[in-house]
Amino acid sequence: MFYNLKIAFRSLKNNRFYTIISITGLAVSLAACSFILSWIQDEKSYDRFHSEPDEIYQGVTHYLNDGQTQTLKGTTGLFAPEAKAHFTAVKSFCRVRSFKTGFVQAEGINTGEKEILVADSTFFTFFNFPLLSGLSQGLLQKPDEVVISDNMAKELFGNDNPIGKTIMIKGISASYAETDRTYHVAAVMKNFPANTCLPRAELVIPQISEPQAFYLDLWNSWGSLEFLSFVRLKKDADTEQLAKDISTLQTWGKDIRYFSLQPLVNLHLYTLEGEPAGIKTVWIFIWIASAILVISCINYINLITGRSAKRNHEIGLKKVLGARKHSLFVQLMIEAVLLFLTALIAGVFLNILFAGAFNQLSGKEIYFGWTNWNSWMMYGLMFVAVIILAGIYPALSLSSFKSMNMLQGKLTNKSNSFFRSSLVVFQFVASIVLIAATVTLESQLTYLRRKDLGYDKEHVFTCRTRDMAKHYQTVKTELTRNPFIQSVFGASDNLYNVGATNTTSKWEGKTGDGSVSYYRLFVDSSFFSNMAMTFTEGSGFGPDVREFAMRTGFEPGEEHQFVINETAAKSMGFTEPVVGKWLEADQSRGRIVGVVKDFHFNSFYDKIAPLVIFYTSDWASTLYVRTTTKDAGKAIAGIEKLWKEYNPNYTFDYRFMDESFEQLYRSYIRTGRLFGVFSFIAILISCLGLFGLVTYTAESKTKEIGIRKVYGASITDIVTMLSKQFMILVALAMLIAFPLAYYWLDSLLQDFAYRISVGWWIFALSGVITILLTLLTVCRQALKAATANPVEAIKNN
Repeated sequence: MFYNLKIAFRSLKNNRFYTIISITGLAVSLAACSFILSWIQDEKSYDRFHSEPDEIYQGVTHYLNDGQTQTLKGTTGLFAPEAKAHFTAVKSFCRVRSFKTGFVQAEGINTGEKEILVADSTFFTFFNFPLLSGLSQGLLQKPDEVVISDNMAKELFGNDNPIGKTIMIKGISASYAETDRTYHVAAVMKNFPANTCLPRAELVIPQISEPQAFYLDLWNSWGSLEFLSFVRLKKDADTEQLAKDISTLQTWGKDIRYFSLQPLVNLHLYTLEGEPAGIKTVWIFIWIASAILVISCINYINLITGRSAKRNHEIGLKKVLGARKHSLFVQLMIEAVLLFLTALIAGVFLNILFAGAFNQLSGKEIYFGWTNWNSWMMYGLMFVAVIILAGIYPALSLSSFKSMNMLQGKLTNKSNSFFRSSLVVFQFVASIVLIAATVTLESQLTYLRRKDLGYDKEHVFTCRTRDMAKHYQTVKTELTRNPFIQSVFGASDNLYNVGATNTTSKWEGKTGDGSVSYYRLFVDSSFFSNMAMTFTEGSGFGPDVREFAMRTGFEPGEEHQFVINETAAKSMGFTEPVVGKWLEADQSRGRIVGVVKDFHFNSFYDKIAPLVIFYTSDWASTLYVRTTTKDAGKAIAGIEKLWKEYNPNYTFDYRFMDESFEQLYRSYIRTGRLFGVFSFIAILISCLGLFGLVTYTAESKTKEIGIRKVYGASITDIVTMLSKQFMILVALAMLIAFPLAYYWLDSLLQDFAYRISVGWWIFALSGVITILLTLLTVCRQALKAATANPVEAIKNN
């Protein structure tokens, strides 16, 4: 064994150039694969930390209208308790409703806006969110108790014990009237982990202390879809049939609405309909990790088999001297294991060194270190995979060399040459597909950034009004006098995240029994003009709704005005003219005064949904302020001064709309950047292997090149000779890669409701980049060989 180790070390040392190339390629690939596999592991870990997570399902609601189905995440209050009461397959349930607090106050300390959950008393037994202090029994059964997170406890009480202490929660009700409630801290829970699909709350209060009486009624109704409802089922439960049976229990909406059950562990990676979504990205990264690992193994195989003439001479001599195939195989495997172990150690150091950069790029909090056993398990699996993929074949191939071939001067193997060419083609195929995918994803992101949203978001920032909502008109008038502010207007939501929904089944001219689920937004009369929105029919709201109703002859009780978007008009089957027709929305009957051209008010992943816009003149929860680039700082200062006057207990916070847009797609942008980085690594490793292969090819043909130059061959002839075989392989790889890339990328883009098409230019650009990278890699070594002194080349060979 010691002798074999000595020989292995000597072999690696004598071929240090190829050893360095192999170790570098393998180390980088092992580090990259470790990063990717950690990212994949994190993506697939969502909500798997709960006890028996595969038993937990979330209720999903579907509305029918003229053959079309709308899917919503929320359910009614009675969905879960009625399911538990009627079906033995349901073991337990838990409902939650989330909202934002104004602030939380305790012992003279005010926090900013916080996420809060109103939950059933089963919350901490149904889910596995550990408690750090306080009693675990009987939680959420008293109306004045609250469970707070560890972060919240430290923010409010420092290192003091918070159990039993009093906090005041200032919340906002549906009518935007402030609601103040006092609670006693019953327990402190561990901070919600990042890998959960539940709202990451800082506080949990019991359902019986619901601060809004209106919502207390909804907990026991088949009405509005305000709740996230979860049920724990027996393992053999038929979820499809159970969802159908629950749908039959409804006392309202049975003909237009049905429910389904979505596994909790699937919520992060699948759509509400159960279709693949984020899991496609996971598959892509699995493919990239496999490609990187295989490409680095190919580099090693190509370098070993490429130098087979030299190694075969060594193997042949050993066989002549009596060495057996088994001992030669062991020696070559020891050499491979030494090289791979060195690469593995280097890869671990790369993981630790770049862990911070990776976490910042990916938005994850993944720990890489010597004590991370999950990482070592991955390293071990990758090490075995590399040994199997790259170690065994070269060792078998070289140890099987016949000594008689050496005596006859046959030191090369044509089958090895064909196999090596096939592997190079595979490398090029993988590189071309990765280049095409990187270009496509970046183009898609650019398309989203530049797409017309249907309104002008430039130089507009928003802030919550809080107590200013009670003095909305006064605030608006005062701000419009500010010379650094161009306009001020208000709405009930941020346009990038309109979340309030409702359903209507009553409108003029309706046919059939369908209903339409719509998003709702409240705006003031100047909103449409200030956001530069376009109307296809009618216009925005008048300054005085009641006067408008009397002037236009609306019937009693129809003084409400509605503006709907084009999608709502189509969904309700309106025919022109739409303006003047009546509609019942949010239990209010009124007339449609305008049809606004469709604009985006949610993610580009989803198609524009029906939207009903209501008029409000005396409040707005979100203030929109338009300024200019040079005046933005002074405009913000003016708002902050007024904010402190009306909201002394709140923290001033604002955000420009273009920043909100970037945040909406931050996850996808991060994923796209990760994809680009790892694609670049895969291509770099391919070029590294190609560089080593070209170097050896040039070395093995040194004498031939010298003779050709003596007989008059030019530098161009020599470069062409050395480059030709690789360019043929590139052309063959393109023929294979382009159809594969087109099929894959077209499928990938289906996740976007609004997307680019996979154009020919993407493949042309990918081909050009591949050819340029190949020429840069090949020609440098080819030029070096072509410009060498032919006399020295002939003499030394």
